[in-house]
Amino acid sequence: MTDDKKLPRAAVLRINKCLRNESDTLDLSHVPLETVPEQLRELPRLRELRLHFTGIPEPLGDLTSLTHLRLSGTPADLPEWLGDLTELKQLDVSGHRPPPTVPDSLRRLARTSSRWRRFLATLNQ
Repeated sequence: MTDDKKLPRAAVLRINKCLRNESDTLDLSHVPLETVPEQLRELPRLRELRLHFTGIPEPLGDLTSLTHLRLSGTPADLPEWLGDLTELKQLDVSGHRPPPTVPDSLRRLARTSSRWRRFLATLNQ
């Protein structure tokens, strides 16, 4: 269990619940985060991370088991480390106005993956 004093209480409670339940989904939406809590590395089964309206904490690139990352309403450009999430199947960036800048790492993935080509096309990039 985490007792990190630097994390907002809501984040601590949600991470602890995820740890207790051995869940593969963690919702930290509407919780302001500047960095990735160390405790996320204690969640090897984590497949889906929801960060709606939180900002994009740095870095998430070592959470390589993620298959779904939801960043809707997060006012930031997409970080370069997104290309490190090789298992990622769905990336939700809805609500970005204007559309976020796409990092080179995702552009490289789009050269070999039709899924990422379609994603980039939806952003008109």
